[in-house]
Amino acid sequence: MLIAQITDTHIRAGGAFAFGGKVDTSQRLRATVHFLARMAPKPTVVLATGDLVDTGDPEDYRQLLQLLAPLGMPVLPIPGNHDARVPMCAAFPDVARRLDQPFVQYVVDEYPVRLIALDTLEKLQFERPRFNHRFTIEHFGLSTPEQVRRMADLGALA
Repeated sequence: MLIAQITDTHIRAGGAFAFGGKVDTSQRLRATVHFLARMAPKPTVVLATGDLVDTGDPEDYRQLLQLLAPLGMPVLPIPGNHDARVPMCAAFPDVARRLDQPFVQYVVDEYPVRLIALDTLEKLQFERPRFNHRFTIEHFGLSTPEQVRRMADLGALA
């Protein structure tokens, strides 16, 4: 089994540049998808971990799905602080069907290894966003005690 991971793609609707209009994230993801699709052997699954889109807007997710479509392999998303749960679940209905709680966290047992997706998206990051990450030591959200118990129940070390 080969697992590929992509992260922090920061896709914007219509291919708009991210990071203050300076970075063509759509082109970078397009190149990554092209590389992954040509690999031999091909990855079994792609883990898309955090900041898949830049604003959390449903249009951003539509652009993301168009860019990922040539992969031809499952993509398992995990939200980051730029993502939004509801539009992400709408874009990835197969993942949404796995959820049994409001968080986008789930287990995939269809492979030789168990894949556990953990949602640490902190709602307050949208209400009080940090605009300058240069002084941030860690780049992740928070886990509630309930989430930590759920992780342990799923077999993760928490």
